[in-house]
Amino acid sequence: MTAKTRWGVLGAAGIARKMFLPAALRVPSADVHAIASRSIDKAQTLADTFGANTVYGSYEELFADPEVDAVYVPLPNAQHLEAVLQALRAKNTCCVRSRLP
Repeated sequence: MTAKTRWGVLGAAGIARKMFLPAALRVPSADVHAIASRSIDKAQTLADTFGANTVYGSYEELFADPEVDAVYVPLPNAQHLEAVLQALRAKNTCCVRSRLP
């Protein structure tokens, strides 16, 4: 049996609600583990709808979750780079961290 990838989702954007989360539920190796939003109520609503185990009221809390294997970034394009860099920095992976600005 293949281990599941535990996903964290940043925000409650329409593309996450309408595209990513429904698709993730159909993938046997995907687990929607956590959802973070600046609005904890929005995060909880998505978690309840899509079966996520954990909700966070900030992206930083999600980045710090040691159980998150991958992060889906449905933020505006201008915010992608910073969100990805924050996620990578939070993971203490020496070979990744050493190349980050």
